[in-house]
Amino acid sequence: MAEIKNSFFQGKMNKDLDERLIPNGQYRDALNIEVSTSEADDVGTVQNVKGNTLVSANTVPTGSSIVGEITDEKNNCIYYFVSGPETLVDDFDSTDTQPTVCKDLILKYDNSSVTNVFTDIYRYLVSGDNVTLDVSNKTIAFPNTDAYKDSLATNMYVSIFDTSGTNYIWNNRIINVTTSTITLENEIDDLDGVTINASIIIHISHKNEKRALNFDPNYYVTGLNVVEDFLMWTDNNSEPKKISISRSIAGTTDANTPTKLYIDGSANYPLTTDKVADETHLTVIRKSPINCVTLKVESTRTGITNKVTDTINTTDITQGDSIDVSISTGDTHNFLPNDILHLDTGTPDEETFQIKLKIISLVSDSGFIAKVLYNSTTGTGAYNIFVSNKEQTLYKDKFSFFATRWKYVDGEYSTFSPFSEAAFLPSEFKYDTEEAFNIGMKNKVKQVEITNIIPSDIPEDVVQVDILYTESNSPEVYKVESIRKDSNNDSYWTDNSYVITKENIYSLLEEKQLLRQWDNVPKKALGQEIVGNRLVYANYEQNYDLEDQNVNIEAYIDNRVFAGPELLPNPYLSENFDGWTTPQPLKYIHHNTKTENNRTPGYIQVVGDTAAVKFHTDSTFTSVESDEKYYYSFVITNWAGSSGSALQGPALMSGNEVTGKYANWARIITGNGYYSGVLHVNADRNTGPSFFQNPTVRQYMFQVLNTGFTCHISNFSLKKILPNNKKSVKSLRNYKLGVVYADEYGRETPVLTGKSASVSVSKQDSASFNCIKARIQSDAPDWATHFKYFVKETSSGYHNLAMDRIYKSGDGGYWLSFPSAERNKVDEEDFLILKKAHDSGLAVTDADAIYKVLDISANAPDFIKQTRVSLGVGGSSSDINTDLFTDAAGLPVIEGTEIHFEKNEWIDVEQNPDLLDIQKDLVFQFKDNNNQVSKIYKVDSITEIEVTGKDYYRLVIEGGFLEEDLNWALDGAIFATGVVIEIFSSEIKNRPEFDGRFFVKVNADTYITNHVFNNSTNAFLNRIIANISSFYKQDSVSVEDLLKDYQDKPEQKLRQDYAAAANATNVMAINDTESIGSFDDLTSSAFFTTNSTGPFGTTLAVNDTLYHEARPWTDCGDDGGSGTNIYRVLTTPMAFTMAHYEFETGQNDFNQSTIGGISDNIVGVSQNSRITSSGTTPGRLKHAAFSYSYGLFQKQSGSSFALYGSIGAYMKFMRIFKFGVGTDNGLGVAGEYGSNWFIDDMSYIGTQPNNDYDPDNGEYRLYHRAMHYQYSSGPTLEMATNDAYSFGNNIAPAKNDFERVGRGIYVATQDDVDADSFHELNAFYMQISFGAIDNDISAANYADATTWQNNGWTSSNSSFVKMVDNIKTGAKFRFDADASQEEFEILDFKKVQRYNHTPFPGDDRSYYIYSLNNSATNIEQRTWADIRDAVPGGATPIKFRAKSNHTNANSDFILYTTSSGGNHVTQESITDEETRFGRGTNRRLTYIIKLDKLPDASTFVPINNAGGTVTGKMDGDTSQVISFIGDIESSQTQVTTELPAIFETEPKQTEGLDVYYEASDFYDIKRHGAVQDLSYYNCYSFQNGVESTAAKDVFNKPTLGKGIVASTTLEEVYKQDNRGSGLIFSGIYNSTSNVNNLNQFIQAERITKDVNPTYGTIQKLYTKDSNLLVLCEDKILKILANKDAVFNADGNTQLTANKNVLGQTIPYVGEFGISKDPRSFTAQSHRAYFTDKQRGVVLRLSMDGLTTISQYGLADFFKDNLATSTALIGSYDTRKNEYNIKVDGATDYIVSFNENIKGWSSFKSFTEMEAGISLNNNYYTFKNGDLWKHHSNETRCNFYGNQYYPEVTVVLNTNPYVNKRFKTLNYEGTQSKVDLLDVVGSNSDAQVYNTTQKFGWYVDDVQTPTQTGTINEFLEKDNKWYNYIKGQEETASNLDASNFNVQGLGIIQATSASS
Repeated sequence: MAEIKNSFFQGKMNKDLDERLIPNGQYRDALNIEVSTSEADDVGTVQNVKGNTLVSANTVPTGSSIVGEITDEKNNCIYYFVSGPETLVDDFDSTDTQPTVCKDLILKYDNSSVTNVFTDIYRYLVSGDNVTLDVSNKTIAFPNTDAYKDSLATNMYVSIFDTSGTNYIWNNRIINVTTSTITLENEIDDLDGVTINASIIIHISHKNEKRALNFDPNYYVTGLNVVEDFLMWTDNNSEPKKISISRSIAGTTDANTPTKLYIDGSANYPLTTDKVADETHLTVIRKSPINCVTLKVESTRTGITNKVTDTINTTDITQGDSIDVSISTGDTHNFLPNDILHLDTGTPDEETFQIKLKIISLVSDSGFIAKVLYNSTTGTGAYNIFVSNKEQTLYKDKFSFFATRWKYVDGEYSTFSPFSEAAFLPSEFKYDTEEAFNIGMKNKVKQVEITNIIPSDIPEDVVQVDILYTESNSPEVYKVESIRKDSNNDSYWTDNSYVITKENIYSLLEEKQLLRQWDNVPKKALGQEIVGNRLVYANYEQNYDLEDQNVNIEAYIDNRVFAGPELLPNPYLSENFDGWTTPQPLKYIHHNTKTENNRTPGYIQVVGDTAAVKFHTDSTFTSVESDEKYYYSFVITNWAGSSGSALQGPALMSGNEVTGKYANWARIITGNGYYSGVLHVNADRNTGPSFFQNPTVRQYMFQVLNTGFTCHISNFSLKKILPNNKKSVKSLRNYKLGVVYADEYGRETPVLTGKSASVSVSKQDSASFNCIKARIQSDAPDWATHFKYFVKETSSGYHNLAMDRIYKSGDGGYWLSFPSAERNKVDEEDFLILKKAHDSGLAVTDADAIYKVLDISANAPDFIKQTRVSLGVGGSSSDINTDLFTDAAGLPVIEGTEIHFEKNEWIDVEQNPDLLDIQKDLVFQFKDNNNQVSKIYKVDSITEIEVTGKDYYRLVIEGGFLEEDLNWALDGAIFATGVVIEIFSSEIKNRPEFDGRFFVKVNADTYITNHVFNNSTNAFLNRIIANISSFYKQDSVSVEDLLKDYQDKPEQKLRQDYAAAANATNVMAINDTESIGSFDDLTSSAFFTTNSTGPFGTTLAVNDTLYHEARPWTDCGDDGGSGTNIYRVLTTPMAFTMAHYEFETGQNDFNQSTIGGISDNIVGVSQNSRITSSGTTPGRLKHAAFSYSYGLFQKQSGSSFALYGSIGAYMKFMRIFKFGVGTDNGLGVAGEYGSNWFIDDMSYIGTQPNNDYDPDNGEYRLYHRAMHYQYSSGPTLEMATNDAYSFGNNIAPAKNDFERVGRGIYVATQDDVDADSFHELNAFYMQISFGAIDNDISAANYADATTWQNNGWTSSNSSFVKMVDNIKTGAKFRFDADASQEEFEILDFKKVQRYNHTPFPGDDRSYYIYSLNNSATNIEQRTWADIRDAVPGGATPIKFRAKSNHTNANSDFILYTTSSGGNHVTQESITDEETRFGRGTNRRLTYIIKLDKLPDASTFVPINNAGGTVTGKMDGDTSQVISFIGDIESSQTQVTTELPAIFETEPKQTEGLDVYYEASDFYDIKRHGAVQDLSYYNCYSFQNGVESTAAKDVFNKPTLGKGIVASTTLEEVYKQDNRGSGLIFSGIYNSTSNVNNLNQFIQAERITKDVNPTYGTIQKLYTKDSNLLVLCEDKILKILANKDAVFNADGNTQLTANKNVLGQTIPYVGEFGISKDPRSFTAQSHRAYFTDKQRGVVLRLSMDGLTTISQYGLADFFKDNLATSTALIGSYDTRKNEYNIKVDGATDYIVSFNENIKGWSSFKSFTEMEAGISLNNNYYTFKNGDLWKHHSNETRCNFYGNQYYPEVTVVLNTNPYVNKRFKTLNYEGTQSKVDLLDVVGSNSDAQVYNTTQKFGWYVDDVQTPTQTGTINEFLEKDNKWYNYIKGQEETASNLDASNFNVQGLGIIQATSASS
C-alpha cells in the first residue's frame, strides 16, 4: 500500500497559502508546540512546550500591574516596575479595620531571588475608628501590627479630614515613629473636640501627596536604561527619573516600608535615616540654588590684631633663620603667607619692633613657619604682633562676583546660583590729580566673608557646595572652594560662612557652564536612550502654557540718600497740648483747638510757648540690631517768632547722639528766617533713645524754647541707614523690566514683559542711590513656584572725564582741559554731560547741561595761553582825580571809547613803566576797595597827546564803557573814592598746567558757567551790573499803623468820600489784623453791642457791658433785646466781624459771665455772652482776627443804622504800599517811596494770565465784597455766604491760603505745587513784585487791550527797568546788607500779573448780583452794568431781597443814587469801586524766582518778618539794596582740585540686542504681587552726580557691566511645546573620570535635533551599532552618533568623525514605521523586531535592513488582527531564539517568530502576560506584577497555574491532483492518547491496551474535500503509532448512497492532532 509521508523539518506555520500549495514541512496552524527549538536532541520534531513557574511570590500587592522592565546584562539581573492598585480617598472604605496602602515598587531579580530596589508608599489611608489621637501631645496611636506600622516613616505628611470633606489637618510632618505611635510636628488643635470615628480619615503621604515614582498602568515605560549603577526611565507622564540602584537598595527595607534617602557611606557621607525619598531625589533634572550668597566686604582684614605669640626663645635666632611660631593658647589667627610681622614685648607698629618676620607657610590656624628678617633680642618670652602689610587689597581693579553650585551624591552638578553683588568697596569721591584717576573707584576690599552658602532648604542629597568666582569682563568661571558635607563635619558647612583673605582660585570651569541658566530636561518624554554616553530623549514636552504673554509690571525708581535709607513703618507724631494724648499719624495739621474735624493734610503747626512734639512708631517696628543706624528726616518752614525764641532738637533734650550739620540746630532757628533741615540720629540699642528699645514710648522730637515761636514741620519720616556701598542704578537711562517664571525644578520661561514695564532714571537721580522697585500686577501662572526679575538697558558704554581746568575760548565758548590719559574717552561730535560741579560736592542735575564737542586739541589753544601781567595801578600812590585824571574830559563816559590821563604821574609818581614802550596788547579795568571790579577793557590804540602843556596817554578801547561799571566807579564828574585803574599787558605763554593735557571746546551756557567756570579757582572777580532797592511787604499791619498818617484829617476825608454829612463825628474806622491760629468755622462771624445809650470813645468804661451776638442780627438792646440805640462799632481798633479777639497787654482783663475764665486767646464765645470789665483801669479790645473787610460805620438816629462804604482793602494797600504814583494815592496823600519793588508776602485779589492784557480774562477771588446796604427793623441783606444769594466771599485769606497770597522767601510745599505747577517740591523760591504801576486806566478803556498792553503792566520807573532786565536764568544777585556777600543764582523764574485790592467789574463776570424783579420766586442774575447803568427810582428799580426772608416783599432793597429814604443801596459806592479797579495801585507785576539756595538764617535774613526795627533788614518802611553781579576776567591761571567737574560721555549708540540681565534672586511665588527692591545695580553713585562703572574711572580698566546672567524675550508665543519629532540630549557621562553630566541640558548648545515631521512622531529609540535607531510612526531612521557620513559616487557611504553628538539622519529603505506601538519593539543581538499596525505588518531590522517577517506565512493573520488590536507587546525568548508578539484585541494572541526557521512556529496560550523579558538564556513574563519563568515547568503547557494543550494542523497535499484513498494514519513520536475501557472486568486478557487511560496525541478531525473523519487514539507497532481513520457516522440525514466508507476517504485535505 502506498504511503504518503510528511515531516515538520521547516517547523513553521503557513496560514497564507492555499492548502494545496503549502510546502512539505510546514503546517497550517499550531498552538503551544515547538519544532526547530525542541528540547534536547529532538530538534525537528513537534513538541508541546513546557509551562512556567512563579519566581517572585508575595512581593507585590494583589492587583498590581507591570509598567516597565529591563535586563541588566552586565549584572545579570532584571529590573521591573510595579504599579500597585490605587485607592482614591473618595473610594476608601472607612469601615475597614485594616489600612489601605497604595504603593509603587521597583524590583530586581537576579536568577535566584527578588530584591526590593525602591518602595514608594504614596498613600496610606486608615479609618479614625482604628487609631487614637492625642491632641495635646500631637500623637496618633495605631494598632501594633505590621500592617499598620511598616508603611510609616518620619518626614511623611499627615492630613486628616472627614467623609463630608471638612479638612482638619493638612501637611503635618511626622517627626517620630515608634512601634505603634507617630508624633506630628505641628499642633492638631483643630481636632480638639472632634469625635474620632469611622467618618474620620487619616491620610499619610509625601508632602502635597506628590508621588515619588508616580507609576501609572496607562503609561508604560518604554524608555528605560541602565547606566552602570543608574537606572533611568521616562514614562511620557511625569518627570524623567533616575535612581542610584545601590543607594536605593541600601535605603529600602522591604515592599512595605518606604525607601529612605541613603547617602553613600563610602564617600564618608552619613546615612540619612529619617528622610523618605521623594520625587525631588529621583528626577533627572536637579534643583539649583535660587538665591545668591551674601557678601560682607571689609576694608581691613579681621583676625590679625591683638595677637600674642606663645613663648619664643630668641637667643640663637639670627637673620635668615626659619622658626615655628604659635599663637597664644586658645587663640587663632588669620595671617597669610608673605605677611610681614613686627614683634615687640611692648606695642609694635610700623616703626617699632624687636623682631621682624615673614610668614613662609601656615601650619594651622594657630601656628605658622616664618623667616626671620630682623632680631634684636635674646631670651625667652611672648611677643605682641603687628601685621605690617595688612592692607593687601583683594581683587584690585576688578569687579568680582561669587556664586554657588551644588554637587549631588551621584556626581551631578546643579546650575549656578544667581551671582552676588560685586566684591568691590568704593570710597568717597576724590580725584588723584597726579595719576589722573578716581580714588573713590579704587577697590578697598581686604577681606570677603561669604555667607548664606548653605540655604535652609538645600536638598538632602547635596553633598558638596562649590563657591564660584567670575569677573565682569570675563566669561570664565572659577571654583574657589568646595565645601563638603562629610563625616568630618566641615566647619564651612556648619558655619555657613567662608572668609577670603587672598585670591585663591582652584580650577577653571567649562565656559559653557555660564550659559547654563537652567537644564532643559523635558517635563516628560516617550523615548529615551543612551548613546555616546549621553542621555537622549525623544517625542518630549517642554515649556508651559501662559494665559497671558504680556506681564503687567509696575516699576519706579526709589531715590535713596544717606547711604540708601529704607523707610520704616509709619512714624507717628503727637503734640502735648492738653487733651491730645493719643498719637496720630503725621498727616494732619494739629491745631490747639484739639478737634478731629479741624485737621488738614500737610504739616504739623507748632504754636505756643513751650509746645513739644513727640514721636513713636507703630507696633510693627519692635527692635533694632546693634549695628543698625537710623535717622529722622523732616522739613521746617514758616518760622516766625520773637527774638530769642527757638525750636530745638533732641540733641539738647535727651542726650541722643546727633551727628552732621544740624547737630545743634537750635542756634540756626532764632525766630527769623527760612530753612529746611534734615536731622540725623544714630540709634544704638545701648546708648540711643529708649524709643528704639520700646516703640510704645514717646520721645520728644522738637521743643519750643521761650515764647512766640511758630513753624510748620512736614515730610517727617524715620529711615534706616543702609550700608554706604554706593550701588545704584545709572541715571539718564531707560530700563525695561521683565520677569522669568520658574517651576519647581528651575525650568525658566524666557523674559516676559509688557508695555507698562519701563522706568526711566532722570539726571536728577544722579545725586542719590537709585533702586528699582517693581511689582507684578498680573496673575502668576499656576505652574510656577518662583519668579525673578530681569532688566534691559540698551545703551552702550560711557566714560567719566575729570576736568582739570576751564578757559574762556574768546568766542563765547569754553576750552576744557583734561589729562591726556582721558583722551581715548572722547571724540569730536561726541556729547559731554555735565554731572558734577567743579570744586564742589554738588551734582548738576539740569537736563540741559549737555555739550557737543566742537573741537579737540592736543595742545593748548593760543587764546588760553594769553597771560595778563599787571603793568601798574593808577590812583594807589596818588589821587586819581587830582593827580592822574586832571583833565575832566579824560574821564570815561557811558558808551564812550576813550580816556586820557597824565603820563608823568603814571611813570614818576606811580612808578609804572612807560606804556608806549610796551610791545604787547594792553587791557585795563577799574576797581575799588570793596572788591568791585569793572569789565576788562581792551585797548585798541594808545597814543601820546598834550593837554594844557602836559603829556597824556590817550587810550581808545574796543566797544564802549558800560553804565553799570561807571555807576559805581564815578561819583558825578570825578572818580568815586577808592577807585583805581589797573593796566595789564597780554601775551601768549606756555604754562606748566598745559603739559600732559588735551583740550576740548564746547559752547557756554549758564550751567557750565555757574557750576564749572565760576567755581574755578582764581578765575574771575565779581562786578555789580545793577543795584535795585527793595522793601518787604506783608499783610500783618496793625490798624494803628494803617491810620497813623491820617490822625489830623482822616475823618474829614472819609466823610467827604463815603459818608453822609450828618452825624459825621460818629464815623469810626474798622480794624484789620492778621490771623493768629487757625479756626473751624469762618462763616459764623460775631458782632458786639453795648448797653450804652450814646457813642463811646476809644475805650470801654468800667462796668460797661459788652454783648456778643451772631449774625444775622436783629434789633437788640440789653441782653440782646430790643433797643432804640444800637451801636455796631465799639472802639477804633475793632472789626465788625470777629471769630477771635484779644485784649491789649497791660489792660485789665474782662470777666465773662457765661463761660468760665478768659485768657488772651478766647475762641468760640457763645451768642449773647455777657462780658463785664472789672477793676478801675479801663480795658480796651486789641484786635480781632479774620476781618479783611473795611468800612465805615455811622450812628443813625432812631432805629436805623447804615453802612455806606467799604474801602478797607483799598485803604490797606494804600497804607502798606505808600508807593509814589503821581502825587495822590487816592487818599489825598503823596507816595513816600522812590522804589516800588518789594519782596512779596502780600495777599492779592486776582491775577491776569501772563501775556494777556484783557482784564476780562482775569481770575478773581472775591475776598472783600461787603455790599452797601440799608439797615432797618426788618430782615437784612446777608453777606459772606457761599450760595446763589451771595454777593461774594467777604472773608479775607489767611496767610496759609496759597492761592491768593504772596510767599516772600520760602521752601515750596505740596500746597505750592498744587496751586502752581511751576513750583517744585522742597525747592527754594522768592517772590518779588513791583507794587504800583505808573498810570491809572479809566473805565472807558477797560475793553481796550492796547491800553492795557502799553500801560497796564509796564513802568518807566528806572528800578522797574533794571530789575526786569536782570531777572533771567543764570543771573546772580546778593543782598548788600549781607556781610558774607552770599550770592544767589536764579535757576528759573515766572512772571505773574496780579490785582491788589479791587477785582474787575466786567459786564459778564466778576460781581454777579442776584435780585428779585418784583417777583418773590423768580431770582434773576444782574450784572455790574445793570447796577451801574440803572435809572435810580425808575419804574422798575432794581431790588435786592434778603436771603432769610426773600419771600417777603417788604424786605426789598431798592437801588437809589441818594439816601433819600426807604431801604436802598447807593449807586455811588459801585461807581467808586469801578474807578478803584483802574488805578495803578491795583496792579503789581510779580516775579516768582527759583533760587539755588535760601539765605542762611544763622548769619543773615534779608527780611524783617517779626515786626519792629531790625538793622540791615528790609521791611515795610525800610528798603535794602539788591545787587545783580556779573563776572570779569582776571587771569585764566587756575589751581586744580581733588573735586573736579565731571563730564560723562553720552552713549554713542543704542545696542539693538534684546538682552535682559538678571536683576534679582528668585522670589517665592507667594510674594507675587508684592513690591520688591531689586538688587540690580550698574554703577556706583557718589551722590554728587558722578556715577562710575569703571575701576578708577580709567579707560580700558574693567567695568562693572550690566550683569553676569543674560536672557531674552521670544518673538513667537511662549507655550507648551510637544516635540513629537524632536530629540534632545544631555551632557556626557564618564565614570572613569567621575563626570556625570546626564542632568545637563544646556540650551545654549546645539542639544536638539528634529527629524522630518512627515515621518510621524518618534515612538522608540534604540542604540544599534553605536548609532541611534529612531523608530517613527511611519519611518525607521538611523542617526549617526558623533560622526557623519560622506556619500561616494557609487552611493555607498564613508564615515567621518564629527563633533555633532547627533549627526546625519539616514532613513532605512521601506515605507514602514512602528505606528504607535513602542511596546512591540524588542531587540536581540543585531536584530530588532517590531510591528507596524498602520500597515498591518511585523518587521525585523537586521544587517540587511528592514524585513517584513509577517509575510512568512502569517501576512493575512497580522493584517487582519493588528488593525483591530488594542495593544502590541513584543518580547524575545533567548532560550528558544523566538520573538513573541502579543496581540491584544477581541481575542488575545501570542505568536512566536523563530529565526532558525525564518517563520512563525506556533501560537502560545500565556496570553495573560503583561510583558516578557530574557535573562541568561531564560525567558520570563509578568502577570499582575509577578515574575514567571518559562520552560521551567515539566507540566507542559501550564501557564500561570492554568493548564493548556498543544495543537498542530498539518496538510497532506502530495500530488494534490491525484485521487487517493486514505485508510490509516500513523505518526512517529511519543505516546498516543488512550481512552479508558468502559468495562474493565469483561476484558481480562492481558493484551488489552486500554485498561489505563493515557494522555497523548490524537486526531480531532481528518478532512478531505468530500468527507471528514477522526482518530481518537493510536496503537503502537514497529515504533509507530497508527490507527484506521474512522469516518463520519452515517445517519439518514447525511447518507450518500454513492459513497461508501469502506472505499476510503480519498485525498486527505487536512488533519488536526491534539495532545
